Amino acid sequence: MKKILFVFIVFLFAFGENANSQCVFKKIKKFTKFAVTDNCSVQVDISTQQTVIYNRGHKQVSISFVKSGDNYYLFLFQKRQFGKKFEIHKDNTLDIIFYDIPTIKLYPYCDYRGVAHFALGSFYIITKEQLEKFSKNIIESVQVHFTSDKEISNSQQDEKGSLYIEYIMKSDRQSQVGSLLADCILSK
Repeated sequence: MKKILFVFIVFLFAFGENANSQCVFKKIKKFTKFAVTDNCSVQVDISTQQTVIYNRGHKQVSISFVKSGDNYYLFLFQKRQFGKKFEIHKDNTLDIIFYDIPTIKLYPYCDYRGVAHFALGSFYIITKEQLEKFSKNIIESVQVHFTSDKEISNSQQDEKGSLYIEYIMKSDRQSQVGSLLADCILSK
């Protein structure tokens, strides 16, 4: 009986550790090669796994949270097949719209220029307080503001004249990715 109890306790401990070890930290170098900038760079100390939050047709958006020294960043990677070249400038916000709390606006760390017509990566400055909001809330949609001298399909214009594309989360899993990744980077 003691052996069975011991095995049961070991099983519970192992299962409990597995539940808490859902965080996957991977290098995002293959994605950051698309974050081309002339004026600055981010040294990635640790990053969460790059995870898709939107995947429809020829468009895909994925995020990762990055820690660099004492600073945090949200790394956004956009892939748009058959798209036109676009850029992210320091005044182009990333608006994260949640179901239950006000929108969080993040600003790019640098100006990012598209090197290809189909992909662009960019780092956005995020505070620890904003990460804590991410970890406790569910994303409804993401609005990526950008700069382009060409017309981009599915883009919209806000009241200030800024162009953006809105990615609406289509599943619970996509809505919760930000929360799970934020928890992971905050644990480091």
